[in-house]
Amino acid sequence: MSRKVDFLAVIPEEKKDKTTFQAYFFCKQTKQLLAIEVSVVLVEALIKKEHTGLTSLRAFFENFNKQKIKRIVISKGRADNSYRAIIKARKFIVPRKIITSFFSGFLTARLLNIPLEIESSVLKREGIYVTRELLEASLLCGK
Repeated sequence: MSRKVDFLAVIPEEKKDKTTFQAYFFCKQTKQLLAIEVSVVLVEALIKKEHTGLTSLRAFFENFNKQKIKRIVISKGRADNSYRAIIKARKFIVPRKIITSFFSGFLTARLLNIPLEIESSVLKREGIYVTRELLEASLLCGK
């Protein structure tokens, strides 16, 4: 089973001598926050989408959308412990399941305005429950 999530932002984090990026997602149903480390390439693609439009890539994705994408679910691989995307589509009456990288699934969702979902098991293992106490403590930390 999966839960719908909202993409919040990509935040840079300084680690010793390099910068890493975390993409943050929030599940309203379970009130959980999930951070996924993303590559610089994904960050650059998001910036291009927001400012210049990825015209050639958009044409590819719109053609891809003719497969009638129903859902994009983020899961975590068991063998290599990396995130991946499962694109669930339907061509005519035949259901299709395309397993691809997190990068491809995330960009497809962003470019085609398709909601993202995350497997409940991933949220359970790696999500942070956002409680009133947690918010109050984080707000008081900044003072």
